[in-house]
Amino acid sequence: MARDKMKCVFCKGHEDKIILFVSDKLKKCQEVLSIRVKYKLKYSDIVLPTQINNTDGYHRQCYSSFTALMTKYRGLLSEADCTSNSTPNNLSSSIPVDISETIAKNLTESSNSEIPCEVGSSSSNGQTTSGDSEQSLNSKIIPEDVASNSNNLPEDVVLNLDIQSTLDVATSSNCGLIINESNVCDDIFDINIEEIDTGRQVKNVCFYCNKDRKQNKSKQQNLHSSNDAKHYQKIIEWMDKLNNEELLQKINHLKSANQTIFYHHLCELNFLNEYNKSVSDVPHTSWHKNRNIHKEIFNYIVSTIEEEVIKKRHCVSLSSLCDMYNDELKYEQKLQPQADICLITNNYLEEKIRKYFQKTIKIISRQKKKIIINKNCSLLEDDLSQLEENDLIDKVALILRDAILKIDKSKLPSQIKTKDLIAGECVIPHKLDRFFKIFIGGKDIRRRDGINCNRLSSSMAADAIFCVSNGTVKPSKHITLGMTIKSLTSSKKIINILNRLGHCCNYTTLEELETEATISSVQRSQVCPPDIIRNPSLCTGVAFDNFDRYIDTLDGKETLHDTVGIIYQNIDNNSHRELNENDDNADSENVSPTRPPLKRKRSLKIEY
Repeated sequence: MARDKMKCVFCKGHEDKIILFVSDKLKKCQEVLSIRVKYKLKYSDIVLPTQINNTDGYHRQCYSSFTALMTKYRGLLSEADCTSNSTPNNLSSSIPVDISETIAKNLTESSNSEIPCEVGSSSSNGQTTSGDSEQSLNSKIIPEDVASNSNNLPEDVVLNLDIQSTLDVATSSNCGLIINESNVCDDIFDINIEEIDTGRQVKNVCFYCNKDRKQNKSKQQNLHSSNDAKHYQKIIEWMDKLNNEELLQKINHLKSANQTIFYHHLCELNFLNEYNKSVSDVPHTSWHKNRNIHKEIFNYIVSTIEEEVIKKRHCVSLSSLCDMYNDELKYEQKLQPQADICLITNNYLEEKIRKYFQKTIKIISRQKKKIIINKNCSLLEDDLSQLEENDLIDKVALILRDAILKIDKSKLPSQIKTKDLIAGECVIPHKLDRFFKIFIGGKDIRRRDGINCNRLSSSMAADAIFCVSNGTVKPSKHITLGMTIKSLTSSKKIINILNRLGHCCNYTTLEELETEATISSVQRSQVCPPDIIRNPSLCTGVAFDNFDRYIDTLDGKETLHDTVGIIYQNIDNNSHRELNENDDNADSENVSPTRPPLKRKRSLKIEY
């Protein structure tokens, strides 16, 4: 009949096997219920008994469902356990305890148990009754009513009731107990071990990926452990070869502390493959070279998308990225003519970008164009028009850049003359000159054809050629302007500043050109300059004057005293044609196609 009255406090059911509450189970349920009520979790409306009775119990499955908490709430439960366990039992030995009442109370709550009890009662006058003590010493307390009721209780309840009643009797100062505590200690020790293992299992993560759970192709990867010295040494060798300082410090710390290392086999295999690649001596074929080239270029494309699309939330055209990719491939083809490099298409690049970024970007088709945008952004009409303008600017810039790179460079001869320095090493392309004239003058034809516009467009075009060619092609402006500034200021710092801004050649190049022009002038046996026609029928004028530059210095150095001469001549067209023919003949005599180019001199030593 007592079993018919037993019910589960969680599901309110009377079926199946119902286990009565014991003190530790009831205490744990009360702590879990307090957490569920505080954070408004499921099962917060459960009503638990305030004390142990013969009717309230639980099913195992209901108990497991009720006590199961998430990890973040489990920590609160462990803190409550520590707080309750740290509270001392303040039991004073001076308080008199009625042994008969204590034993009777505990025996009514316990089941079949045999407790040898040594009783030594003391009275206020210090006299003892030896007969009662000897009789109680040799007696065993086996209450019949408890023994009869214990047959209806489960074994785990009986054991816990025995432990509880034994500990209650032991707390009294008037009763000395001699009991076998091996079972009690074993049970408590096992419970602690399970709790420690459960807490430690949460902290076990993979050494490589720093995760406790990992899936590969919908399969859960098991977490393995090892404490072998060879395993430590193997990982240290890998990380040392791969230059992975973070994992190297981590494995050294684990080795010094003699801690167990946990890992996934898949993560270990990935690092093993990287290690084998680094130590392998397999010669790289053309396929490997092409793969590395594509990998470097794609990484550059990825960095561009991350900077423009993900961080700045701009939109980028897929066709512009593909053109950028193919331009880099063409450049690599020039550097490595033997490499078999093929250009890519927009669809191929789109697949690679989708596979790499997955859900962080979106690719939208508008007006037969594919546009890459951030996943959290939407494409507006202003963005689309701005993107079209940017694509147009990029196309114009690439056309002009290609025209500059295809310029025919005319190197300066070994014997430099004044006209060579004025002409420079190139002629400004028509596309570049037209672009800057329209850029400066706009649609005003009169302004575009003016002298000022021509001068500015020539200057800007020369700067563009010098910057795009990285200084390998020297236009007329960059030679003559540099020599003029050097002659007027004699300042190396000013020349270098203008060179860094792309307006003239560097100081070293200007010194070399001046020295070569001086050597060519000294080697001529004629006193008159090469442009002067020695003809008595032509009117020729000569003027000389002293050029003195005084600098206020204490020692009087760095002063200049020079004599400058000017010669001028009036010539007609026939005489000018004769002069050009003579210069061409002289150039053909000085230039030797078989002679290798000599290094230009920066200083001149004249022997008198």
